[in-house]
Amino acid sequence: MDEPRVVIDASSSDDFQRYASVYGSSAYGRATAGASGGTWLAVVADGWRLSLILRGEADSRDAVSPLGYSGLFIGERHDAARAEALWLATKRLLADDLGVVSMFLRFPPFAPQQARRARDLSGLVVRRAADTVLVATSSEGEMWARMAPSARRQVRKAERFGLTSDIVPFDSTMIAQFRRLYDPTMERLGAEAHLRFKDEYYTTLADGLGERLLVASVRDDEEHVASCLLMDDGQFLHYHLAGSTPRGAARGANNLMIWSALRAASGAGRDGLHLGGGRPSLLRFKMTFGGQFVPFEIGSAIVDEPRYSSLVLRRARELGTTPSELEATGYFPAFRATPVPGAAVGAGQALR
Repeated sequence: MDEPRVVIDASSSDDFQRYASVYGSSAYGRATAGASGGTWLAVVADGWRLSLILRGEADSRDAVSPLGYSGLFIGERHDAARAEALWLATKRLLADDLGVVSMFLRFPPFAPQQARRARDLSGLVVRRAADTVLVATSSEGEMWARMAPSARRQVRKAERFGLTSDIVPFDSTMIAQFRRLYDPTMERLGAEAHLRFKDEYYTTLADGLGERLLVASVRDDEEHVASCLLMDDGQFLHYHLAGSTPRGAARGANNLMIWSALRAASGAGRDGLHLGGGRPSLLRFKMTFGGQFVPFEIGSAIVDEPRYSSLVLRRARELGTTPSELEATGYFPAFRATPVPGAAVGAGQALR
């Protein structure tokens, strides 16, 4: 078996279905890295793939999973000893060749075996951070019956208002139309900066994923009133970004849009529609479509202990605090933490 190696551009041979999720693909990694100002790479071997974004300068570099759920793919052919050997080789490669000090990983809730297998790797701390919502597919009648009465009422309301929906492959000619819905929605919600994207993000994603990137749209007689991007990895359909007009939302457009995505996932033979996570109110809304909570787990690992400690100490001195207070924020890596006086420490800080 080959040893881990770094791949900067795997687009020509990238088969992300092997890695359980579109989030582990080079297309998604490059798009996300471009939006965050980092550099995407994958550490790959036979039955092994770790998608990462490098952040920081050469003297303070860390690596994180692309925002989403790429995790660490460990093929079933590898027993625990072989997985550990690959893990140690990966850490040596990242530290020695790229100057990486720490890693932060986001595991896919819809592929729980990834986090489960990763728990046995030395120096990797895996813990549950939040929940996401996964809706299993079945027949239309069964899916409709599983939905909460409130969700069904909203779908019927949308239909009474004459709203219609369709799902087609997304391409770069549709960016402006999608952003006319998505960007104002993010403004109204006060969304964080990492959830706002320039045209380059959509172009990279569309060019890389091709027909596996879809757009579900709802319109009335005059205009589009709701739209979402869906990513298809062959096993699940993934609800990615969404926006709607206030008028459309009030008429049930978002419910009709998600119901259409569910029907499309079922019709394509996918196992389910992964709706992702979000704030409590958003999670409650997503659960009305008959889904279940699945745990979202994160992992943290210090790759270079001496340099990590040195960077935490340097950051503490810059802020006039102590290393222990930075560690107490729960933010990883601690050398990027910024303590907020009086703030409670929680999982959300570790997810930034």
